[in-house]
Formats: sequence, C-alpha cells, structure tokens
Amino acid sequence: MKSLISSVLALLMVLAFTPANLSAQTTPEQTDMGESAEMTENTVAALVTENQDLSTLLAAIEAAELTSALSGEGTLTVFAPTNAAFEQLPAGVLEALLRPENKDALVNILKFHVASNQMASTDIMDGIEGSADASLSATTMNGDLTVTSEGGSVVIKDATGNTATVQQADIMASNGVVHIIDHVLVPANVDVMALAGNSAMGMVQDQQDAMRSDMGEMKEDMQAKKDAMASDMNNMKEEMKAHKDEMAADMKEMKEDMKANNDEMAADMRDRKPDYNSGVTTSANTRVTANTGSMADGTIVDVAKGNNNFSSLVSALKSAELVDILSSNGEFTVFAPTNDAFSALPDSVSSSLMQESNKQHLQQVLTYHVVASKLTAADLKKAIEKKKGFFRIQTMGGGSLIASVNAEGNVILTDGNGEFATITDTDIEASNGLIHVIDGVLTPRQ
Repeated sequence: MKSLISSVLALLMVLAFTPANLSAQTTPEQTDMGESAEMTENTVAALVTENQDLSTLLAAIEAAELTSALSGEGTLTVFAPTNAAFEQLPAGVLEALLRPENKDALVNILKFHVASNQMASTDIMDGIEGSADASLSATTMNGDLTVTSEGGSVVIKDATGNTATVQQADIMASNGVVHIIDHVLVPANVDVMALAGNSAMGMVQDQQDAMRSDMGEMKEDMQAKKDAMASDMNNMKEEMKAHKDEMAADMKEMKEDMKANNDEMAADMRDRKPDYNSGVTTSANTRVTANTGSMADGTIVDVAKGNNNFSSLVSALKSAELVDILSSNGEFTVFAPTNDAFSALPDSVSSSLMQESNKQHLQQVLTYHVVASKLTAADLKKAIEKKKGFFRIQTMGGGSLIASVNAEGNVILTDGNGEFATITDTDIEASNGLIHVIDGVLTPRQ
C-alpha cells in the first residue's frame, strides 16, 4: 500500500499517469533514432536557453561562465528559478550578482541549485516517503537542501529557511533533469543583504557620476540643438517647396496611370468574354463547385461522430469531458486513433481508462493526441525535412511527440515512451481544424 501511495504522488507531480503497457507500436530502430535525435540537442543549457521564462537564469549562467558545465555529459539535477523568482530577490541583489566583482557569490548561488546526481520526481518522492521524518536531504554542489511534500507539491528549503515550490517537474535533458521552481535558493556562504547594500551604494555613486556627465552633455546638446534648429528651418523651407513641386508631378503621373489602368481593364474584359463559354472555364467552375462541396461544416467532434472508425475515440472524449473543447472555435490538429487502435490495448487498460476515477488520466492521454494549431500533412513533412528528419510536436497535454518518416515514406509519431504510431490517413477537414488518422494509441513519458 505504501508503494502504491508513493507511486500515485509521484505521478501527480509529473502529470504523467500512463501505465507501462498503454502503448502503440514500437521498433528498437525507431526508438533509438527518435530519442537520440531529441536528447542529443537538449542539454540542460539548451533547455534553459529555449525557455523564455528562464531568461534571467540564462543571463546568470552566462555571467558565471557555467554554460559549458551545463552542456557537457553528466547526470545533473537542476532546480531552475523562473524570471519571477529572481524578481522576488531584495532590490538591487540581481543587479549586484551580475556584476563581475560578485561573480563568486553568483557561482555559489547557482551551484546551490545543481546536484551532480540525477533525481526525477519519482526519486524525490520515494526518498521523502522512505525517510523517517518525511523529508529528503538533497546534496548540491554547494550545500544541502531539505525537500518535503506539502499538499501534493514538492517544497525545497534553503540554508536561510526560505522555501521554493516545484512548479514543473521532470523536464528531461540529455545530461540530466530540470525542475522549475518559484523562488531563488540562497546558500549559507552568500550574504544577500550585504549584496543589496553594496548594490545600493554602487548605484548612488553611479548615479552621481552619470548626473555630472549628463550636465556637461546637456550644455553641449542645447547649443547643438539651437544651431540645428536654425539649419532645420532653412532646410524645411527648401524641402516644402521641393515637396510642392513633387506632389504636382505625382498628381499628374497618377492621372496618367489611372487612365492607363482603365484602358487595360477594358481590354482585359474584351479578351475574357470569349472564354466564358469555353470548356476551360466550365472545367474551372466545376472544380470550384467540387471544392466548395468538400468544405467541412462540422467540428472535429462532429466529423468523428460521423465516422464509424472513431466510435471508441468519441466515447473516450465524452468520458474525459473534452467534447466541448474540441467543438469550440479555434484551430486544432487531432491525431485520431481508430477503433482498432483502441482494441489493441489490453482489456484491463481499456476498462481502467473509462472509469470515472481515472478521468484525469484519460484526459492526459487524449490531449497528448491534440495540437493547438492547424498542422497539415504537407506542413508536417516540410518540418521533418527542415529539422533533418525529426520534428518535435508540442501537444495540448504538455508533452511532445517526435515526427519522422519511415522507409515506406509514411509519417510516424514516436511518444515519450519510445512507442510509435503510423499516420494512415491525413487532412480530414473540420470547421475548427484537421484530423490525421493513426493506427495506435500514444502515451506521454512515464
């Protein structure tokens, strides 16, 4: 029972409630290629660089000259403060930390957020559950952190007694894992208030120097502006006369152009009259009528309901209460498993997914098949080619899929567990997006 509770808590932390046997199809070759391409590019440093909410952390890493340390091989655990977390530091502290003279303090703070051993959320929860006082001591490169679980969230206490909460867990990198936190952790060997005081004194001195410099520049600027204004007045008079002459010339040219355009349009109309009764025009009109008739009037849910091959998917959407979302205005792309794909799941998994108590689990699986934008088959193949064979697709469920093309030229989707499904039909139009048919059920990383 204790093991079961621990597992449930860990799954709540990472938002990945997927059983190990909930899968589509897989081959070792596709698993190795997809994961290798994704993980090679995504070091801890690369993940920080790509996340706009971690831009302040990126600036700090660069100022501390730690980029290479976070780009090399390893099994790191990084507790990454957001931009908002840095903004909560006392006034002037961040500016002081980014100054060259305070590089040692900055390095000490950053190392206090990095452990040399990789700890996923499940490892952390196991450690907390297995301890006598329901806490875990995490050793970083600059001291120990105390980690506990409060109200389903992981809370980290630093050397000063301040706490940070994990906002997003298990962002996997090729050299470790990143957990995003909402406060900056401070080690025992850094005096934040002293940094704030030194920063304030430095700012006052800088302001005084800047004011003296500005006063001198203002005097020079005022004289220069006075001279420039006199020159500008003369130039304006000359330019106004030139503009007046230019406008008169433009008006004349516009009249001539309008007359020429009218003559050209009249000639075009005369040339087109014989074509209205020709076979070419009739054929074109036929194509327009055909295209108009093929435009989808129903939403993605309506289209799915009208296709017997999607009855299992429609039933799952109803159970997960996702019908309203996929019936709303917007642009979605749905990778839709067929009835056969759902039938391929073990009976125990299928029945478990449809239980009311597992609604959140079912929602995560289904939203892992939805993209919040319109992605045609042509767009998908272009993106795969542009990304040298492997294109990452961000889903509404928060996880990502890797799209690639197999030897037969078919697009395949590899999920977070290395399982894959093949797209068997594409670009089924709906009023609020597209449906691509797949032959397997995909699941986010466990």
